[in-house]
Amino acid sequence: MSKWTPGDDRGGDPQPGLFLMRLVRGGPQIAARITCTDGQWQATVDGKPYPPHSDPVIAQHVYRVWHSGIVITQGDYDYRLAVKAWATDHQPGHPCLSPYQAVDISLLPPISF
Repeated sequence: MSKWTPGDDRGGDPQPGLFLMRLVRGGPQIAARITCTDGQWQATVDGKPYPPHSDPVIAQHVYRVWHSGIVITQGDYDYRLAVKAWATDHQPGHPCLSPYQAVDISLLPPISF
């Protein structure tokens, strides 16, 4: 699980997959997915699907996810979405619920053991 390096083939056309990315500098890492079904490219970012398009350049967020995301497993993807669902009900101030805001660690509650 590492970012793109010059030896990787991540600089070219996007490929379907699961990714971890940030929407803003210092923001929480969120799950993202790129799919291509019947020639229609689509990005799903933080559980929100964007409209599909036959051209990946025009399909919203596909290139952003492809170039800024870190490849993850299905388990990692499912875990991120489960944490968001849990936080919605149990911890409304959780950083994953505000993906467009940088995380201020001084405002986070202490970890209890």
